[in-house]
Amino acid sequence: MGGVRWIVDGMNVIGTRPDGWWRDRRRAMVALVDHLERWALAEDQNVTVVFERPPSPPIHSSVLEVAHAPEAAANSADDEIVRLVRADASRRDLRVVTSDGALATRVVDAGASVYLTQQPGIDPARLVLVGHSEGAMIALSVATAPGGAPAPRGLALIEPSYTRILDAVDRQVTENIGAAAISSDDARALEAWKQAGIAEIRSGEPPFPQQPPLPVPSASGVAAQLQTLIESYVYRRYRNRLGKTEDQIDPVSLASGAQSGTGSVLVTCGTKDFNTPCAPGGAPGSGVSALAAAFPPDVAHLASIENMIHQLRDIGSESEDAVPATAWPDYPFSAPLAAVLHRFLTDRR
Repeated sequence: MGGVRWIVDGMNVIGTRPDGWWRDRRRAMVALVDHLERWALAEDQNVTVVFERPPSPPIHSSVLEVAHAPEAAANSADDEIVRLVRADASRRDLRVVTSDGALATRVVDAGASVYLTQQPGIDPARLVLVGHSEGAMIALSVATAPGGAPAPRGLALIEPSYTRILDAVDRQVTENIGAAAISSDDARALEAWKQAGIAEIRSGEPPFPQQPPLPVPSASGVAAQLQTLIESYVYRRYRNRLGKTEDQIDPVSLASGAQSGTGSVLVTCGTKDFNTPCAPGGAPGSGVSALAAAFPPDVAHLASIENMIHQLRDIGSESEDAVPATAWPDYPFSAPLAAVLHRFLTDRR
């Protein structure tokens, strides 16, 4: 068996294919393990797949290791993968399979490495970095500070985070609160709770104090959904050292400081993307358009993709708020985006 060992972010890999896996999570997990077993046997590879919770009933394999986080929680599988990397005496032999940009950053910091430029068939003079959403922010960070690696020939920022991440969360939640049919008292309480949580992350240092009580404990309906949304992002997802560090990344500052060696940059924004809009509220020079404009002259090209939401789906004439998350897989991936990206990559062969 070769020296390279693989750690697979199980649910992340499963989630990359909109094949209805959410209807039967365990069946999807079994299918992934079966696929990895066949590959590991055929290629003589050492594989560990990590899930966020123990499968029930357990999934056994004599070919690879099926691991899980000690308990299911937000980012629990990510934490377990980072723990495995840090505990390994030969971290440079580890390759972590994930599309999660934040996890990739943590893994590299922990010591696992992927030497893309050294792989067979890779031309280091023709590297293109592609990132989506927060992953685009990380791709921009790498492109503008590649260290000893060669500068990329191109950079594709697909629906990128255009401002500090907690500023984006702040805007999105505030707009949701403003559009919701809830009482003014509930709206004020939720807004204040959100602002207090963001301020605490930015001014304090982890570990943060215990989460304060819910501002609207008797909330129901839309108010309860908004309260859960704030709790999930402000009081869980970003209320840790990784979240604080991620919030310190300012994409506009990185773009304005980009050097000519960064190569040409493609920036996309879907016309029906609420998360990272071309121009929030139609305000000129804001949102993703402001990020594209921050690059030095003639470096970045902004492509507006008609009818595309943040999940890269084309919803046609539908409005984004009329398409629930459960229905996203029913819509096709954006053909105009595929065409734009194909032209961008073809021009950099």
